[in-house]
Amino acid sequence: MDALLVILLGLLILGLLVWLKPWQRLGWRQPEEPFPPAWRSILAEWVHFYRKLSPEEQKRFEYEVQEFLLNYTISGVAVEVDETDRLLVAASAIIPIFAFPEWHYR
Repeated sequence: MDALLVILLGLLILGLLVWLKPWQRLGWRQPEEPFPPAWRSILAEWVHFYRKLSPEEQKRFEYEVQEFLLNYTISGVAVEVDETDRLLVAASAIIPIFAFPEWHYR
């Protein structure tokens, strides 16, 4: 009876861990708004990598850029950072990890 209780308790704990996924990014924000068309134009004009992606890959790239910007602050030292700068920094961060969809900055 004790062994059965230990097994059931272990399964309950394991089930809670799988359901709650505490190891995933706590407090990580996901984009809820559509990707702004003005941002899309900036990426298309300035990011060669983005232009070479298929339409489906461009959507994923846009999502990851937007996700990066939601979770990280881009700031300059003795320089003003505008929207284009922020987008280019985010795109530069996403390009090296784009082939690894499961990988994210922490």
